[in-house]
Amino acid sequence: NNNKTLRDPVAFRTNLTPHHRTGTKYKCYPTYDCACPFVDAKEGVTHALRTTEYKDREAQYYWVTELMGVRKVHIWEFARVNFIQTV
Repeated sequence: NNNKTLRDPVAFRTNLTPHHRTGTKYKCYPTYDCACPFVDAKEGVTHALRTTEYKDREAQYYWVTELMGVRKVHIWEFARVNFIQTV
């Protein structure tokens, strides 16, 4: 695959600064690209709505779901959307 997001994906970030709620209990946090596919599948999301700016990350999203052995979530892409008179 020529998609460069699969070349060297970043799965976790570290932060040694104490968190305002958990203090120093956790020092390693999953990145958006690693956490979203897993959370979406585990929470029962069937279709994820993502803006077109994430198109390059779609291959990585599916790669993470396959690697973790979780259910595949369908991604629907959209460009700009204006929500008018919504709650």
